Amino acid sequence: MPEFLQETNYADPKENTKTPLQKAWKTDQPAFFWIQTKPKFAAAFNEYLVHNRAGMPIFVDVYPADERATGAKPDRPLFVDVGGGLGQQAVAFRQRYPHLPGKVIVEDLPQTIGAVLKHPDIEPVPQNFFEPQAVKGAKFYYMRNILHDYPDDKCHAILRNTIDALAEDSLILIDDMVLPNEGAHWQAAQLDMMMMTTLASRERTEEQWYKLLEGAGLKINRIYTYTSSLKDGVIEAVPASRG
Repeated sequence: MPEFLQETNYADPKENTKTPLQKAWKTDQPAFFWIQTKPKFAAAFNEYLVHNRAGMPIFVDVYPADERATGAKPDRPLFVDVGGGLGQQAVAFRQRYPHLPGKVIVEDLPQTIGAVLKHPDIEPVPQNFFEPQAVKGAKFYYMRNILHDYPDDKCHAILRNTIDALAEDSLILIDDMVLPNEGAHWQAAQLDMMMMTTLASRERTEEQWYKLLEGAGLKINRIYTYTSSLKDGVIEAVPASRG
């Protein structure tokens, strides 16, 4: 990384194919494509995603989905886990709210969706979030650690695909770190450096989240924080045009 930054005059990386990762591994592939060529790395990464916050609070500990689920009904999708990987967040949601009506869906790429955790009330659906959202009118569209992987322009593309699928009362839930505008914990700063080094992305401050979502035509209703050091939180967002 020091060598890469020196060569780029310490500019903030903007392209996910031009980061220290590509320099180190002599590849022109983005990190998530490159790691698929390294099965042992991919397996370790998936295990990390499952266990890295073991024992810590998760989003269902703070987000009042039962209070916010007005309009939910059996024939309407309830919860869509966008880019949900193995589906552990969707399983946690269904276990916490078994009484809420409607389908709980996990979406991810075809090569990932086959590994979704088996659960009788979870439906896996192949979906690329850079393409139009196929599940229309769900109550909740949830994204756990998705947008922190991408620069602003890519985030806007993901969000606009989601916005196009919303019903009048749908809610977008962004589960990500929301850092203070200054004085972030060292662990959060470390993760921010990792995102820059591998993905040309970042862990965003509260100010940066507001700016990002406003640029996509969204407004933030509220942020529900559930970890103290990393400032993991659920950002509830809706179209800015909604009263």
